[in-house]
Amino acid sequence: MNKVGDNHTFWVKTLIDMHKCGKVFGNKNANKDWMSKVLMNKFRNFGKMTTNKIIDDIKKLYNIGITTWGALQAKEMAMEIL
Repeated sequence: MNKVGDNHTFWVKTLIDMHKCGKVFGNKNANKDWMSKVLMNKFRNFGKMTTNKIIDDIKKLYNIGITTWGALQAKEMAMEIL
């Protein structure tokens, strides 16, 4: 421990930044209502998207894995609203 002023500090000499925990892509808040709102903005800007493109975009942008069925339902909801 070093002392700088009145505070005790520490110095990291070695950092091993490896871990073996896996990513978790499940999120119960990412339901079809939320996904349809996200998709409405995308459809306004880019037009129609395939189900696989929707799944890939949601995974890349939000780190959430969704099913094909969920993506299809969200797509249908977004198209109905628009």
